Amino acid sequence: MPRLYRDCDFSERVITELPLRKFSFFLLFVPNLAFASVFGVVKGIVHDPQHRPISGAQVIVKSATNDWRTETTTKDAGQFQLQTVPLGDYQLIVSARGFADQTLATTVTAGNAADLHFQLAIAKAQETVNVIAE
Repeated sequence: MPRLYRDCDFSERVITELPLRKFSFFLLFVPNLAFASVFGVVKGIVHDPQHRPISGAQVIVKSATNDWRTETTTKDAGQFQLQTVPLGDYQLIVSARGFADQTLATTVTAGNAADLHFQLAIAKAQETVNVIAE
């Protein structure tokens, strides 16, 4: 029978192959751990009381535990999406001209992006009258 390894016998070959086999087996599971996501997605839609989309609304995402924040604006259909939000707890603040601001607490998790719905109420009209007596 021909020798597969030069200048070594069976016992030496087993000693050198065993760690290699363990390492190869370990590599089968490393991709799952190495590519575990530390980011999540925040997405949703902003609409008025009649369920018409609000275009150009500002969406601010602020971390509840540190100073991280990001913002975006809604598209024509009132939709927004932020792709790389670190996992954790957040406050979402949505504002649009002519509407009252709305705040929502949410938790961003890996692989789970729920569609958030914001129904903004019409802002109360504020009028200030200054009267000066002479």
